[in-house]
Amino acid sequence: MIASQAAIALQNASMFWTVSEHRRRCERFVPLPMLSLLDVRSVSEMELGTSARVDGTALLLGLRDTAQLHAMLTPPALFQYLNAFLGQVSPLVRAYGGFVHKYVGDGLLALFPEEKALALKCALEVLRVAELHNEKWDAGSGVYIGQSGGGSSGSGGSVGGGESARGGEGPQWQLCVGMGLHYGSMVLGTLGESERMDVTVVSDVVGVASRLERATKTFGARILCTGRVLDKPMNFAHRCVGHFECCGEDTTNTSSNSSNSSNIRGRSDNGGGGDCSKSSKALAVFEVFPGTRDPRIRAPDPVGDALELFGAGDVVAAAAAFSRVLLHSPGDGVARAWAELCAEVLQGPVRGG
Repeated sequence: MIASQAAIALQNASMFWTVSEHRRRCERFVPLPMLSLLDVRSVSEMELGTSARVDGTALLLGLRDTAQLHAMLTPPALFQYLNAFLGQVSPLVRAYGGFVHKYVGDGLLALFPEEKALALKCALEVLRVAELHNEKWDAGSGVYIGQSGGGSSGSGGSVGGGESARGGEGPQWQLCVGMGLHYGSMVLGTLGESERMDVTVVSDVVGVASRLERATKTFGARILCTGRVLDKPMNFAHRCVGHFECCGEDTTNTSSNSSNSSNIRGRSDNGGGGDCSKSSKALAVFEVFPGTRDPRIRAPDPVGDALELFGAGDVVAAAAAFSRVLLHSPGDGVARAWAELCAEVLQGPVRGG
């Protein structure tokens, strides 16, 4: 009798462990906060069409100029390197009240249902992690030095040892990230069909954040966010870099000459007084810096003054103003992008023969 009861107890314990382990593995693909927002307890309770509307911040993170890295490393070494970095970023996202919705290419999409400032603080902390990551990476030999941080790439050491880099000493490469953030209403839910479904976000919030992430390449910026995220500007070092033209949540209507600045334009007429957030027909876009001593943060703001000229339609004066900025700060990516756009506008369309 006792032996029979013990056997049943062991069987029940084994079944409980199997179910718990299955649930834990599922949560690696669908995070618990997502399940909570969808008001389900486990992945098994999710059905096609399960959905919920939430307000939150979307953060898109992407790596810059990774073609060199792909050429330098073997596939196993490449994924070990990327996982070593993402293994440090993902815990940061959770620590600041967010969760990673999905990994996109060599970057990620994170959602923050809580306070907007936490998403920005997380983005700033990611910059610090990226700098530390570079200190542990020998870009010449292709060897990653140190632990992975998140444990996702093994016990640390080198990435693939002597076989990680292709062909001895490779070109110098430093990890550089770009992030775009936007806040608004998002619809989360399951999409697909009965045999294949996925949890996704249907919202312009993610689309705007994605555009801003791409715009960091154009502007040479690390973090771009909209005014909806930067609702407490005094807490962060920032400057205005332009506007997204939009109507409500639709950000697809943009000026025809703004292709080189990722659908961002200058200040609107009602954005005077140096306040980039006053436009009622556009989303103000800001560059956020990790410190207050960045030379691009100045008062008065020459880039802001030039943007105001551009928004007022005085492209000639705006071009001259951006050129003056570049004389003193040749590395200012925002001024350079707008100077190039002014030159295109002044040149006008090229007519065929």
